[in-house]
Amino acid sequence: MAVPLTDQILQETLDVLEEFAGVIPPAATLRAMLDADPALKHDVSSWGAEDTDIRDRVCDAAANHLVGRAWPTSDDRAEMEAFHEQLVRAARRDGWEVADWVADRA
Repeated sequence: MAVPLTDQILQETLDVLEEFAGVIPPAATLRAMLDADPALKHDVSSWGAEDTDIRDRVCDAAANHLVGRAWPTSDDRAEMEAFHEQLVRAARRDGWEVADWVADRA
């Protein structure tokens, strides 16, 4: 059964992206990302975006959208920092906002 895209799903997903990825997509982009992944939309609706697995999938969706690859799983700090810099550059290029905690580091 298809899950409608509610304001709650959008807000939870947006909150996770801002807090954990440091990027904030335009509303239309967020809607398109969630509509493109019905399973993710269903799981956010059922379990909430703060669930660790779902949070990781939300960040993966944003990373795939912006830079064409999944969020790295490596514990290598330098690799993660390089990835995040690439993600933020792509987000700014595509008209996404950047969270205050990211902008303060730049």
